[in-house]
Amino acid sequence: MYQTTHGPHLPQERRLVTEIPGPKSQELIKRRSEAVSAALGMSMPVIVERAGGGVIIDIDGNSIIDMGAGIAVVNVGNSADRVVANVKAQVEAFTHTCFMVVPYLGYIEVCEALNELTPGKFKKKSALFNSGAEALENAVKIARRFTKRQAIVVFEHGYHGRTNLTMAMTAKNMPYKDGFGPFAPEIYRMPMAYPYRWPGGAEACEREALDEVLHKIEKEIGGENLAGIVIEPIQGEGGAPLAETANAAGILIRSGYDPASVTSFLNLPIQHTGAAPVTLRDEAKSFDLKYIPNEDMQEAAIECFKRVLKEQKDLPEALVHRTLFERAESYALMGKKAMAIKDLEKILVDEPNYPEVDKKLAQLK
Repeated sequence: MYQTTHGPHLPQERRLVTEIPGPKSQELIKRRSEAVSAALGMSMPVIVERAGGGVIIDIDGNSIIDMGAGIAVVNVGNSADRVVANVKAQVEAFTHTCFMVVPYLGYIEVCEALNELTPGKFKKKSALFNSGAEALENAVKIARRFTKRQAIVVFEHGYHGRTNLTMAMTAKNMPYKDGFGPFAPEIYRMPMAYPYRWPGGAEACEREALDEVLHKIEKEIGGENLAGIVIEPIQGEGGAPLAETANAAGILIRSGYDPASVTSFLNLPIQHTGAAPVTLRDEAKSFDLKYIPNEDMQEAAIECFKRVLKEQKDLPEALVHRTLFERAESYALMGKKAMAIKDLEKILVDEPNYPEVDKKLAQLK
């Protein structure tokens, strides 16, 4: 029944030889309706016989442009030669062992490749799962187990999967969630920094979104209860808006993540989209060290503040003062009172009337 021409060797053309669906597809679609659950939808009413490159060939011989790509996963086209060759080699060697029972080279190589691609100089390790939903389920379990906290923050417009937990994390009711509750608890949804549709306008989006999210985390959830944050730097289901980098960095850093790791994480997808990466100035506006749990992270934050003051000459005076004040708080948390007092006194040279600084100085002295 199936022809041998396959993959990228198929003619890359749109060609209709029957109506859609053709008679053979109509016959199999009827069998489908009798045998397959009605819960599974069907975007294109044809039955595929072959596919390759950017086309799908149905059983009636129609060549249709493939706009779905397996829902954006067949990135090199269907049945690419190297993929076919490697799949054949693998199934000839063995089909399955379960990596946790008997490990194998391919799993290790994929993890090594992922670790290499992830930016940052810190140590990285990976685990592989069958789907995005399963990966998120495990990420949440790991975060909760490690932090001994429960709350997970997600964002408007986000899509995360169709398991009970990831449905709770997903923002869109139809077609994913309607009628399937109740959902997993301790999931908190925050406004997404979406400049194009932000009520206060694009210019105010970064600041207002960050302020609102941090207020909700600190006041409604409690930063000490936060296990993790799930954010899509590029939202597919939400219409492909880019996350405002300072918004994402600020939330992650204030929640106890290493600032250097946050910057690397955010730059990973953004480097290839044309969006500006996280800047020192954005990072400086994002720190709140009472949620950073160890000295190494505090040191990293202080280094960032130093770089801001040294390298970003265009900072408004008010932001310079704020940066100095936040660095002073960092020093104070680390027990370096003299350094904290020095930063606070620098502020008073320019701005003698600064009650917040006076109050902090009184506490330190």
